[in-house]
Amino acid sequence: MILKALQPVFVDGIIVEVGDKFSCPNDFAKKLIKSKAASIYKETEKQNDNPKDFHDLLNKAFNKEPLIEAAETVGVELTEEQKKLKDSVIEQIISQNKSDEVLGLKEI
Repeated sequence: MILKALQPVFVDGIIVEVGDKFSCPNDFAKKLIKSKAASIYKETEKQNDNPKDFHDLLNKAFNKEPLIEAAETVGVELTEEQKKLKDSVIEQIISQNKSDEVLGLKEI
């Protein structure tokens, strides 16, 4: 998985500076994402994507509990009330611009 450093990261004997992209094993990548030291690298920013498309993709890719876990891993803030409905979780992921990151975790 290709990541972007949000903090200096030590990988394979080198320091990856903030903003640089790098790759590492998936289990280490999950830890870096969860600790907010890195994020999934996106080649292009998809600002014009249709939220309905993301909603459909997230709905098909995840059951509710794994979706909540993935959302929290990438830093989506969810209230207990929002966690009750899968659609509410998806709406929060989209509104917090974390769709690509959550979908990227499905590939791990």
